[in-house]
Amino acid sequence: MQRSEKRLKILGVSEVFPSKRRPTIGTFVSGQCKSIAKYCDVLFVSPRFFSVFFLSWNWLSLYRGLKPRDVINGIKVYYPLVPAIPRYYNILLQTISMALSLPFHIARLRKWFNFDIIHAHGIVPSGFACVVTGLLLKKPVVVTAIGADINDFSRLSYLKPLITFTLRKACIITAVSNSLRGKAISLGAEVDNVKFIPRSVDDIFLNSQYIRRKNIKTILFVGQLIERKGVEDLIRAFNMLIGRNIDAELIIVGEGVLYKELLCFVNSNCSGRVTFLGTQPHSDIPRIMSEADILCLPSYREGWPNVCMEALACGLPIVGTDIGGINEIVSSSDYGVLVPPGDYTALAKALKYALTKDWDREKIREYASNYTFDKIGQMYMDVYAKAKECFYR
Repeated sequence: MQRSEKRLKILGVSEVFPSKRRPTIGTFVSGQCKSIAKYCDVLFVSPRFFSVFFLSWNWLSLYRGLKPRDVINGIKVYYPLVPAIPRYYNILLQTISMALSLPFHIARLRKWFNFDIIHAHGIVPSGFACVVTGLLLKKPVVVTAIGADINDFSRLSYLKPLITFTLRKACIITAVSNSLRGKAISLGAEVDNVKFIPRSVDDIFLNSQYIRRKNIKTILFVGQLIERKGVEDLIRAFNMLIGRNIDAELIIVGEGVLYKELLCFVNSNCSGRVTFLGTQPHSDIPRIMSEADILCLPSYREGWPNVCMEALACGLPIVGTDIGGINEIVSSSDYGVLVPPGDYTALAKALKYALTKDWDREKIREYASNYTFDKIGQMYMDVYAKAKECFYR
């Protein structure tokens, strides 16, 4: 059998990947891996950060109790130990730590999983560490820009040289949105080496059915309760709707640092109309979406928000902000409404419009079906072929 006919072996790497301890972290990365696993053999490496210093609680506690190896969503995962600084997370230190540690761990893995390509998810810390590893082990490296790595970390002067190095040394850069692709090029990546590949949507969302369980209209938010997600704008806009006698409820799925502040505002202004569900298993999200009428994501910055594609796959229209990623997904007024970020008055008007419009849910679902595991996996196969060609020529 010729080499080209064999299934490629792909070594995926990211510091964010689901685990038994944190099953909702990095589900967008595991989704990409499912797409790739349709056509390749995949082993994933996700660092298990640790410190020799023990403190009663710090961010490293999230990694305690993890097995060195596991199988998550059908993907074999290896969690190697990588040194870290306790008490606080420092992206620069963790990037350097991964770059120093991963070559050793990955060289050992190669003895029983002789991979063809290293695929890093995130420019930093994983992308930089993988480019260093690829140079040492003489393996082609593909790096995917996912969002915060370009939108946020590139603003930090001490990280920018590492980001530029990664963008220039990787064989191929993939970006989950055209907006990120443009930013990657502006940061030093070669135009021809940056490919747009959107994220895939899980079949469990495409197979869900709309179920109306209440007489009241339901607005849904799914995401972290942090400033970047604009959830405070959503609650203020929803409070304006209530003041205009709109019969609706708001369901919020997720946790974050703004929870107490948001809960205080809700209790003082729109108690009884807003429900905080906290973090929910990813497998439960299709059911929650199927019982809602619209999804709202009023973010300030995004890569390619999976939650929007998942909602569309359930037939839900989107009310979101007109920013990179979201405006690429909501490419037509048939799929949702866009408003300027930070304008909760405009958001309230858009929510009212979306709640009263008769949406074609089947058309919305059909649009989302363009982003299946099969179709996105084929796009990655083309990228891997080009990465090998560029590396070995």
